[in-house]
Amino acid sequence: MGSEQDKATFIAESVNFKYDIEKAQKRIVIARRILAVLSILYFVSIAYITSKLPATDAFGVAIIMGIIPVTFLISAIFMKKAPLAMAWLSLGVYITYALIEMMIDPITLLQGLVWRVLIIGSLSGVLVVVHNIRRIAKKSNYFMSQIFPDKKFQVLDELNG
Repeated sequence: MGSEQDKATFIAESVNFKYDIEKAQKRIVIARRILAVLSILYFVSIAYITSKLPATDAFGVAIIMGIIPVTFLISAIFMKKAPLAMAWLSLGVYITYALIEMMIDPITLLQGLVWRVLIIGSLSGVLVVVHNIRRIAKKSNYFMSQIFPDKKFQVLDELNG
């Protein structure tokens, strides 16, 4: 058994850790909603744009433009199971798309600036919070069991391996 100070420190860390988990869950829900709404908006815009094109060009344009909404939709679906991987995937694809779009037409960087900040901010928030939780959870089996009560040992093996 530890000293009273050790016990108090552990209790404080436990409370903070549970708060971090709740904060991460809220950010994941927000990010999932944003990704779902964005994928719907992208699909609608793809349908509109391709309806204006000749049939020979429409399929190719739809495939190329469909990469982002499909990625966002997949990320929104699997964000709860693998938040770090899905946030990195969405963020990487979105930033790559924005850079390509900016190279083609530099004025597009300023178009939809609020949406860009919202997307990048929410995905970055998920990355930061989930990374902090994993960092803290690696320190103690107790914290790891708070995140993954069913698969505590399996998760520890994956994190350490």
